[in-house]
Amino acid sequence: ATEDDDWLLEPNQLGGKNVKTFVKHIIAGAQLAQEDPESLLVYSGGQTRLNSRSISTEAMSYARLARAGNFYSQFGSRKSRETEDGEQEFERVTTEDFAMDSYENILFSIARFKE
Repeated sequence: ATEDDDWLLEPNQLGGKNVKTFVKHIIAGAQLAQEDPESLLVYSGGQTRLNSRSISTEAMSYARLARAGNFYSQFGSRKSRETEDGEQEFERVTTEDFAMDSYENILFSIARFKE
């Protein structure tokens, strides 16, 4: 997941720098959520690419990458459990699947937290 070809990117996002930033943000979220037992991790982002081959949203893809990469287990096992396929499932994570820009990421994540 660290290569441009692993992502659906806009031309201005190519070059590896953006992908590394995305992964760093996902890892940082997993780390912070593990460190604070009262936290809720909300991955935010809707289906922003018309050429997406699935109905997956940005938020779902981030959550899926964190789970598949066992990012939660890197920072402790508090409130996480292993699934049948060996992946770590973190119980205090959710997605917000409608935001289409950075402002909506913040606004809709607050609303999701309140839910």
